[in-house]
Order: sequence, then C-alpha cells, then structure tokens
Amino acid sequence: MTAVRLTAIAARRRPTRRARATLTSAAIVTAARRLIERRGVDACSMRTLVAALGVQAPAVYRRIGSKDELLALVLDDVMGDLTPPEDGDWQAQLAELMRRLRALFARRPALAALHAYSTPHGPNAVRFIEAAAAPLRRAGFSEASATFAITALTTYTIGFTFLSASRSRGTAHRQAQESLRRSREAAARRRAADAPLAAYALLEGTHYADPEPLFEFGLRHMIAGLETDLPRAHPAPASVRAAIASSGSTRRR
Repeated sequence: MTAVRLTAIAARRRPTRRARATLTSAAIVTAARRLIERRGVDACSMRTLVAALGVQAPAVYRRIGSKDELLALVLDDVMGDLTPPEDGDWQAQLAELMRRLRALFARRPALAALHAYSTPHGPNAVRFIEAAAAPLRRAGFSEASATFAITALTTYTIGFTFLSASRSRGTAHRQAQESLRRSREAAARRRAADAPLAAYALLEGTHYADPEPLFEFGLRHMIAGLETDLPRAHPAPASVRAAIASSGSTRRR
C-alpha cells in the first residue's frame, strides 16, 4: 500500500476541525446514554465513549471532566423524560409520581444502575423533587418530613426497580428458586418437626411474586404510613384510599 493511500485513509479516520467544533456536551451525554442502555454502566468508560463518538479524547475532556461527571449528567438526562402528575390529592400524586419513576427505569433497567454511581442533582432532578415536595407541603408536612418522605419513597422505588430487573435477567435468581423448591420438598418428605415448611413457602413466595402487585403493596403502605407524620390528624378519606388502590389495579390489568 502506497504512502499516498495510507495518508488518505488516515485523513478519512481523523475527525475534522468542524466535527470537533460541533461536539457538544449534550451530544456526549446522548452517546453515553445509548452506550449504557446497550452495554451497561461498567462498559461506559471515557475511552469507549471517545471511540463511539469518533473523536480525540481532549475533545471530550474539554466539555466533561470525568466519568463521575458524565454519569451524573446522563442520570439527569434520563430524569428529564419523566412527566409529573399535575393534579390529585397528595397521596394520589405521590403514588402516581413513584409509578412513573419506576416505569421510566423499568423500561431502561441498565440506566437504573446509575443511581448506584451518582445522586441526582441536576435541573431535571430538581424539578422532580419539587413535583414530589409540592403536594407534601400542601398537605402540611414540614420540610424535614417532606425530605425524609421523598428520600424513602424514591429509594424504595429505584431499589425495587433495579432489583426486579436484575432478578428477571439473572440465572442466579432462577437457581435460587430451584434450590428453595428442592429444600422445601425434602423437608416435607422428612416430615421433621423442626422442618420450616412455612418459612420455605414464604421465602419461595418472595422469589416468585409478581413485581407489579408487590410494588403496589409496598407503595400503598408507605404512603399510608406518611400520614402519621402530619402535624395534625388528617386521615385520607376512604374515597382517596380507594382511588389509589384502584389506580394500581387498573395499571396491572
């Protein structure tokens, strides 16, 4: 191969000045998000991102200084896809907001893992927090109680979503189910007085439980429990409780 041809090939592969000039932070975040969705968070390094973008490393580092900063920006970009509910009592609004948060990351399980690397703190995260805090303030919760309530609910929602997605994809979960089944059957054959058949059955149930009603069960009880932290006794009307439960049942169907 002649030197002229080698030079021509190198020129085609080398990013042009115009390509480097048009590289924006938004384009970098979009490329990183796509990479994470396809291959997971661990596969998204600055090196693989540079390769995916087809640019030189300095072009990326001029706009985003580190992987930690990049993952925080990607997480906030994902949070921007969430549309908060605009009406309803505080219980119904919080329940619907958490359902939408779960649905957002359930559709993109690889992106749910971003919460293990970064705490949401960008503009979209701020809008989400405001959407969660507004109904709590209207109900009479203090700022401290609202902070704890939002933290508890979002931790439950993200953790549940991430765990459910991991279990549905992993062979270890299926192996655990099979091991539990065999242990329960062996204990039943022994008919030993100390055989924990009920415990085996309950533990099996946690592995086989449908995630949708399980999530709704936890969400319903967490929101109902928040009422005890109100400065005044404001139990939710029966109609509100029924609406929350009905909303969850309708979604499952």
